[in-house]
Amino acid sequence: MVINTNIPSAYASRVLSTSTTNLAKSLAKLSSGSRLVSPDEDAAGLAQSMKFSAEIGRIGAAKTNVGNAMSYSQTQDGFLSKIDTALRRMSELATLAADNTKSNDDVANYNKEFAELKAFIKSSAGKQFNGVDMFTPDLADIAVTGGTATIKTTHTALTAELATFKGAVAGTTALDVDLVAMALELKQHDTDNGTDATITNLATAKAFLEGANYLNKTYATAAATDAGIQAYIDLAQDTLNLISSRFGGIDVTDASDASSYSLKGVDLTTIKDDMEIATGNMQTLTKSNAAAFVTTISTHINSLAGHRANVGANISRLNMVESQLAVYGENLAAANSRIADVDVASESANYAKQQILVQSGTAMLAQANLLSQSALRLLS
Repeated sequence: MVINTNIPSAYASRVLSTSTTNLAKSLAKLSSGSRLVSPDEDAAGLAQSMKFSAEIGRIGAAKTNVGNAMSYSQTQDGFLSKIDTALRRMSELATLAADNTKSNDDVANYNKEFAELKAFIKSSAGKQFNGVDMFTPDLADIAVTGGTATIKTTHTALTAELATFKGAVAGTTALDVDLVAMALELKQHDTDNGTDATITNLATAKAFLEGANYLNKTYATAAATDAGIQAYIDLAQDTLNLISSRFGGIDVTDASDASSYSLKGVDLTTIKDDMEIATGNMQTLTKSNAAAFVTTISTHINSLAGHRANVGANISRLNMVESQLAVYGENLAAANSRIADVDVASESANYAKQQILVQSGTAMLAQANLLSQSALRLLS
């Protein structure tokens, strides 16, 4: 029997210290709800949980972006709906004005409402959502390797020439040139071949644009007839709408890695140009020009229908993206929970166990400390 070294007491002290540490950890887990209260609990699990938590946060941000894009698209559709209503009313007024039983005063009264509706459409076409244009796409300067221009430059030139052509149909040469240039730039972009030179005239440009992957429609263009001239206008307008739809939409973040895709764009520039009070192609409504106005308005209504279809497609896709992000975020949170969250039932049992061990360890340490006192009996 020794006095200076009490082995039972040292052992009981060590075990008690371990039990006290485990009790403290169990208490911390139950109070925080986290299984990873210390890096040494599960170092690899902590690292994985940190990555999961960061990605869950990014998914939340992406969902916010998608929600904002949906509000943007829904606002677009709301404005387009009202513009459609205004255009239909304008076509009614123009049809009424074409009636020869109406006096000039009657037609002048129709023109008053007609002018106000033009102003309404012009104003609506310039609206913004949180400072972002809704109907004037900001086409990126998409350069084609080896190409002569950019998509944006060619689109701008065709827009200007179409307005000129509708204002005074003196010939199709300039419009032909811009249509050929637009078709060539689009083909070079899609084939990633800036040296493509197969589109050289209106015939080859039309053959390309009328393809199934583009306008999917034929246009009986002819400069000598009213129908042929309207076909020129339709071809140019539909081409502009195609470019705006493909390249003019805003980018939407649709994943946790901040990748994005572009919404289909809506361009009301040509409609807005026709509604200009001083320079537009529909000035004062009269009996003589009423029929031509009906044709122009019908073209715009048809164009607007395509725009609303594009916006509807945007909203449909955004709904799918939002649901996808919600499912991904939910399952990622479940995976992170299995790593980071404490199992309360299991940890409560462990807490009770550690409490008993601490209490019994304390009692046994007290008993171990009394063992050395037995040596006093040998000395008495």
